[in-house]
Amino acid sequence: MLKKTVIILFLSFPQWVSATQTTYEKDTPITLADNSHVTIPAGWSFDSTTQKLISPEGDLSVYLVKKPFIGKPEQIALTAWQAVNKDFNFKLSQNDSPVPEDDWDYDVQLDYEIPVKENRMVFSRLRVFKGAAYLILLDGTKAGFDKRIGQFILVFDTWRPDGFKKEDISQHKVKIFSSDDALEMDRFLARSTAALDVPGAAVAIVQDGKIVYRKAVGVKAIGKKDPVTLDTLFMIGSMTKPLTTLMLSKQVEQGKLTWDTPINQALPAFALADKDITQKFLIKHAACACTGMPRRDFEIVFGSKIKTVDDRLQQLHTMLPTTGFGETFQYSNGLVAVGGLAGANVYDKGTDLFNKYENAMTDLVFTPLDMSSTRVKPYTSDADRLASPHARGFNGKMAPFPQTIDDMVYADAPAGSIWSTVDDIAKYLIMELNKGKDVQGNVLFSAEQIEKRRTPGVNIGDNASYGLGLVIENTKGITIISHGGAVMGFTSDMLFLPEHNIGMVVLRNGRMLGFGGAMRQKFLEILLAAKPKSDRLLETSVKYNKDILAKLHARVSIKPKDTHWLADYVGHYENTDLGPVTVKKSAKGYQLITPRWTSELGSATEQSGDKLLFPVSAPWSSSDEFVLRVQKQPKQLILNDAQVKYVFDAVR
Repeated sequence: MLKKTVIILFLSFPQWVSATQTTYEKDTPITLADNSHVTIPAGWSFDSTTQKLISPEGDLSVYLVKKPFIGKPEQIALTAWQAVNKDFNFKLSQNDSPVPEDDWDYDVQLDYEIPVKENRMVFSRLRVFKGAAYLILLDGTKAGFDKRIGQFILVFDTWRPDGFKKEDISQHKVKIFSSDDALEMDRFLARSTAALDVPGAAVAIVQDGKIVYRKAVGVKAIGKKDPVTLDTLFMIGSMTKPLTTLMLSKQVEQGKLTWDTPINQALPAFALADKDITQKFLIKHAACACTGMPRRDFEIVFGSKIKTVDDRLQQLHTMLPTTGFGETFQYSNGLVAVGGLAGANVYDKGTDLFNKYENAMTDLVFTPLDMSSTRVKPYTSDADRLASPHARGFNGKMAPFPQTIDDMVYADAPAGSIWSTVDDIAKYLIMELNKGKDVQGNVLFSAEQIEKRRTPGVNIGDNASYGLGLVIENTKGITIISHGGAVMGFTSDMLFLPEHNIGMVVLRNGRMLGFGGAMRQKFLEILLAAKPKSDRLLETSVKYNKDILAKLHARVSIKPKDTHWLADYVGHYENTDLGPVTVKKSAKGYQLITPRWTSELGSATEQSGDKLLFPVSAPWSSSDEFVLRVQKQPKQLILNDAQVKYVFDAVR
């Protein structure tokens, strides 16, 4: 008998309501006893005596603790934890030191090792200002954090000591990008790609309606000589979203639909598990990240039940929001896909929904913008232009892997499947900066609809919000509009500053941490004289990647003496939502086989004695998202997504 997917609502944490505890109906700035300031998110409770915040579901506890910065950060954090929980004794698993922002003198994040079966997270964030350590301590479920991450970021962003100042470059005059600046960007790009093992990358910068910088470096695939060129096609992942909402905005401009059109009116196949809730979903809700719909991407990753956009629509029939409308930021690829498919269905040119989406994007976005190299899915004739996906293997080295793994995103095409070049994305950026006009000044898109997509919506902390497929930031005193993208083997970033008429796109054929942030910082340093931090960001990213690898090797083994017990779990398993998987003996040890991909397996044993299976082939070894816990009686493999628990039963 198969186990059905269990939705994790929350674990039960004991709560005691004190006389000093207040629940806030809206985001509320308050001043603490030490004159520091913080904003309490709507729906959260705050105890002013213990300085403890509790999420609306009660499954996240956040403490704000101030201590003298004397001694090691690890010991300061441990003392703080033991003051709020005398039994706290979790082992430190990760010590990471981000480059401090604004007026902070020092910043460190301390993560703790929590048993996988608890699906829980515990960490400390310690920042220093004028000799005092300001600690944010979090203990809660991964489900709760996934639902409330935007509100947690609000607490993180707004807890500031009295007298704290943020970096402000709003009065800095934008520089005209010069040949010397191009050489400086060349040097930094070369240094960054080498330091972070980026296989290949392409970068473009636009200013005042022109492309002022274009550069391609590296190779399309490690082990082959074909270089990345400005004509190379990269998968751009979630950078697809702003292009999809541009297509929708064009149809709004043409009067074919409105942002307030019910989705199921434009796409009758759309339905959630509750009819009344389904009726509330309008076109604008598809791309606002504000409806409370969770991600549920694992079904696409495993590729048994969801292979097409129609399959994704069927999955949504079983789903409901896990937080209220407009309550908090939750990112849903499936819902963005629905919005794009709704627009495609209204456009109604094609043989099926996927083909209708391709035609709508080509006719309404790519062709008007002269994005002649951009596709929803590559043509057969594009084969020689395609970059290959890469990720770190268990040995820490970047390695290519089959494109069929990243082909999973075609089931979510309007949310993440587009392939493009830096020149084509640069054309899109110029249009955004020109508020709908192309380089020649021709009006391609309504300025009103361009602005509508940029209207700040649900908050992501204090400095950012999500519009309609775009992130709107107010950082360093300036407005930055952006979106990134990441699939398993490609990452991308684009940003533009409407008040300064500049923008940048960075595409690369690998999944690595820190590269996009360092490039963005360098861009701001060159053009707006931001505080120099790009070199430190790069150094920190290199160290972080090494630490992640060391942590993986300390925890997971692929040695036969440590993996021999997997022999007891060889066989076939099945889950109703993810489908079948197989554990099989291989020449190197053991493998996990899914309908879409195969990975070699490593093993780990937790302090509790629980045994874990770790996929260790690229791209799976670069993340601990796909760790499977084994259970002997009944024989099962258990996989935790943030808000969902998947149980694979042994099949006899």
